[in-house]
Amino acid sequence: MKTHPEWTQLVRLVKTKGVEVDFRLQDVLRKYPFRISAHIEKEILEAPDSLWRQMIPTVEELLETELTPDPLSEGAQSPVLHLVHRYPDRVLLLTTDECAMYCRFCLRKRRVGTNGPICDADFENVLTYIKTHETIREVIFSGGDPLTIPDERLKIMFQAVKEIPHVNVIRIHTRMLTANPTRITASFIQLLQMYAPVYLMTHFNTVDEISQESQNAIEQLVNAGVVLGNQSVLLKGINDSTEALSRLWQKLVDLRVRPYYLHHPDPIAGTGHFRIGFRKGLQLYRKLAEISGLCLPRYVVDLPGGKGKISVEEGTIAGEKPGEILLRIPTGEIVPY
Repeated sequence: MKTHPEWTQLVRLVKTKGVEVDFRLQDVLRKYPFRISAHIEKEILEAPDSLWRQMIPTVEELLETELTPDPLSEGAQSPVLHLVHRYPDRVLLLTTDECAMYCRFCLRKRRVGTNGPICDADFENVLTYIKTHETIREVIFSGGDPLTIPDERLKIMFQAVKEIPHVNVIRIHTRMLTANPTRITASFIQLLQMYAPVYLMTHFNTVDEISQESQNAIEQLVNAGVVLGNQSVLLKGINDSTEALSRLWQKLVDLRVRPYYLHHPDPIAGTGHFRIGFRKGLQLYRKLAEISGLCLPRYVVDLPGGKGKISVEEGTIAGEKPGEILLRIPTGEIVPY
């Protein structure tokens, strides 16, 4: 492991930061890959520790054995490889397991870095499934990060999806505007315009992640008519304060990016040290209610067992048990969380 490029990079970063190297991190990397982009490597040593904690492995990732790899049951809701069908009108297309950087709190930590882009045969199976389910009107390109795939391949995938008569909308989930903003090129923007409406969902958790290069990329996208939203994850010790969240959301609105979701952190194995209590999250969100509605995303929790997302509000809570909150979902069912 010591000779592997990712280990060498990690050691270099840790030493530059002036932190002692913990060799137990080799065991972390064997289970959960490490990668950061050249852009983030430059930023991470200058930015506040909020960025460092999101990107740099810790031994805590191996100690959280009570959490599960797939608590949202994506595997059970995958009718064909690389596709998750949880809601009637939309599907999640897992285009790749690769990202420009691997966030330590990742929802798909169990599979990230394990495979490259979807192969032609599996993509054909995905298309066949979508064609035979006419309730599907939106295809969400996710992963991994779809923008690790070259434009030429993305064009083929976009074209194939938009040729399905009942599919109207493409949505792209990407962390690339944090990891490598120069990926947003003129040719990529032209590609999005060809297949409009395309909605691009960014992922910034703190204002410190919005570099000047990020702002330049956002400006190019918005000026070209691409609609941008942002999804954030509530992370312990990183953005779990009214100041951190309000600064982030206000900055995004200034840049013409709509704050869309604030996710309560999911109970993913290897990520427990990022989680905060449900009640604390709700109290924090309620304190932010006085900022402009343009700046306020929906605070959502993704329920276990594939029950889907619900907006968190006081009326959602049906009761409490030791260590559990009972949540009422739109069907009226009470789900323990």
